[in-house]
Amino acid sequence: MKAHRMLNSLMLGFGLLGAVVALPTPSRATELRLLSSLGIKPVVDELIPQFERATGHTVHVRFVLTPQVPQAARNGAFDVAISDPKHIADMIAQGTVRAGSAANIAKFGMGVGVRAGAVKPDVSSSPTLRRAVLGFSSVGYVAVGSTGPVVRAMLAKLGVSNEMKPKLKSGGVAENLSAVATGATEAVLMPVPLITAAKGVELAGAWPKELQDYIVMTAGVSSASGNRKEADALVEFLTSPSAGSVVVSKGYEPAS
Repeated sequence: MKAHRMLNSLMLGFGLLGAVVALPTPSRATELRLLSSLGIKPVVDELIPQFERATGHTVHVRFVLTPQVPQAARNGAFDVAISDPKHIADMIAQGTVRAGSAANIAKFGMGVGVRAGAVKPDVSSSPTLRRAVLGFSSVGYVAVGSTGPVVRAMLAKLGVSNEMKPKLKSGGVAENLSAVATGATEAVLMPVPLITAAKGVELAGAWPKELQDYIVMTAGVSSASGNRKEADALVEFLTSPSAGSVVVSKGYEPAS
């Protein structure tokens, strides 16, 4: 009887051991490097902490201007990059980003920002936007970013390129927004979500449809990433339906 109980105990012990061994092993915590365009910073700032909490991974984010993403990718290691479709496509062609990994996250339109509390001009049509920009004493924009050519093209369509040349102030995103907030610059021509996210700056309005030029933000996984599974998971998270609600809440639109 005693031997029988001992045998049962041994069998139970081995059974429990087998159950423990059969349990799924938690995935390892990984450090990922995200190289992102400043054009989608409000969305990234909101979603990355959510991804970290959900997965246990850590994501180190570096923001640069959209056209600077390919060069920054060549100069430093990264797991996921976010830029516009053209630059991601170029990076795929160069072998920097893995083919088949690209996915669109969001798109944004352009708008006019003014100092908080200032009178907001009507910019809802081509004639009113033309009158507004000509009435500004100074206008900031990011000349070297992806929106620089968009701004210049819009001013050309309005036929005010020459008149606006002495009024335009080129600078970085934070620099331009800060200048408007302090009154150093009267207005800024910039992506709508960046304007609405800035302190001390208010959106006068988005450009009218006939002048609007949407810019898409696309993610891609590094072809040299040693964390391919986790990098793919990050891209999947950034393009998930739950992320889409954050995209809309930050003033962006679904990429589709």
